[in-house]
This record gives sequence, C-alpha cells and structure tokens, in this order.
Amino acid sequence: MYLWKTSRLVAELRNGSLNEADLKNYYLATSAIFLAGYYLSLLAPPQTLSALAFEAVGSLVVTIIGVNYAFNANGGNAGSFFVNKAVSISFPLLIKVMVASIAFGILLDLAEGAGATELQLQWITSISIVVIEVCFFVRLVAHIRNANA
Repeated sequence: MYLWKTSRLVAELRNGSLNEADLKNYYLATSAIFLAGYYLSLLAPPQTLSALAFEAVGSLVVTIIGVNYAFNANGGNAGSFFVNKAVSISFPLLIKVMVASIAFGILLDLAEGAGATELQLQWITSISIVVIEVCFFVRLVAHIRNANA
C-alpha cells in the first residue's frame, strides 16, 4: 500500500497490477480515514450557523462537481474501474490532507494567540475546508487522468 507515493499507485492502477485484496485494503483504509475525520470534526463543530451552512453547502457542491469531473477524467461511461481508481487514489491523497490539516491547526492556534476572534477562526476553518476539498478533487482528477494514460 502506498501512503504517500500517489504516482506509484497510479502506475499500478494503469498496469492493472492491484489485486482484489489490495483494492479492499485501500477501501478499508480510506473508509477508516473518513470515519476518523468525521468523529474528530465532532470535537469542535462550528458554533456559527452561517459558517456551518457555508461549509455544508460548499462541501456538497464541491463533492458533486468533483466526482463528476473525476468520472469524466476516467472516460465517462466508456471508462473502466472508476470506483477502484477513485477509492485507491483517495487514500494517499487523504493522508496528505491529514498532514495539511495538522499544519493548518497549528496556524489556527497561532492566529488565536495573535488575537483572532472565535468567529474569525470558525469562518477561516469553514472556508479552508472547502478549499482543501477543491484541492483534493483537483489532484484526484489529475491522478485518475494519469491512470488512464
């Protein structure tokens, strides 16, 4: 399993050298990251309803557009193994998102120490989450496109 080297994973997907157990492991690991992220987000939910609404709507829109772009990058209806590619490639990308999130959390702590208000921090967080999701899907689309090359 590749934790960071997305290009190597893409090469294996392109060559068809991942077996069903490998794909299952990527699915399991990706699911575990999603679950961990969900429960960690419950620790500090936004208190500002407008920031939460922005984040929810923004995430939904980015996900719908991102999945459709990724599907088209795979060849649309003529493509093959879209779910295998999307789930497998998502795993190392989510590892990178987790690292970026830790760095972002440190920056938020510094901003709070510098005097940022709770409202400002919540909006910065909500906007950043949507931006990170956009970056995730941009990379996912690029890697799926490369897996088909």
